[in-house]
Amino acid sequence: MSVQDQAKSYAYQGLAIGKQAALSGTYLYPLRGIVYLASSPSLYKPLLQTLAPRLAIAFTTAVFLFLFTYLPQATILTLFSGPLGFASAIPLVLSEAGFVTNIVVRIIGVGEGAIDEVFDKVLIAEGMGNLVQSSSAAQSSKRRFLPKVSLSKEGLVRYLISLPLNLLPILGTPLFFLLNGTKLAESLHARYFSYKSLTGEQQHEFVKERYGEYTAFGAVGVALGMVPVVGTLAAWTNAVGAALWARDLERKGASAKKAE
Repeated sequence: MSVQDQAKSYAYQGLAIGKQAALSGTYLYPLRGIVYLASSPSLYKPLLQTLAPRLAIAFTTAVFLFLFTYLPQATILTLFSGPLGFASAIPLVLSEAGFVTNIVVRIIGVGEGAIDEVFDKVLIAEGMGNLVQSSSAAQSSKRRFLPKVSLSKEGLVRYLISLPLNLLPILGTPLFFLLNGTKLAESLHARYFSYKSLTGEQQHEFVKERYGEYTAFGAVGVALGMVPVVGTLAAWTNAVGAALWARDLERKGASAKKAE
């Protein structure tokens, strides 16, 4: 296959993924997660138990990086993009702050169990109690899916390599969201996959068939997580949105069937 043919093939694949993402509406689930969490007092307890330390870590990290790294990075960027460098440095520092906060939170283990609890509570409240209380759920409840995925070697490398995309004016930050979004969305459904007793290969195929949907969900989730300080709440709202999406997948009879 010639280079031109390969380029056309990639272009068609990109268009197909983009069309799937646009038509799926999965980009709305992280936003629906915000509304659902705000209107569900029963979910407040696990949230409030760990909110203070997570906010403290996020706030301290953001302030430190903006004080000591924003101006140097903005100055360097102005050499390449002029006055836009000062604006381009903002998402870059925010993404760096999100990365550092994510690492610190996961290493310390703040709120991991609470996020799992919120995910399960939403599924149960939405009539998916049988799924949560299945035999596979008893095993999966002992695992913390967020640290496993967020601290994976592949995820860290991807995040670090894609950070420089924020240096590009206008298109750089959206590309950063898209590249990191798929894995974020997949990680948020790791608990759902475990409840369905899917093997690694089955999970891969399930996500591959819905690649545009997972990318759309994850891109919005990553963007919400970059909002200064308040973005730390995205860990919960994204989990709620992921649970609502899992509910709808079950109601639609998605092909994520239990392994026999």
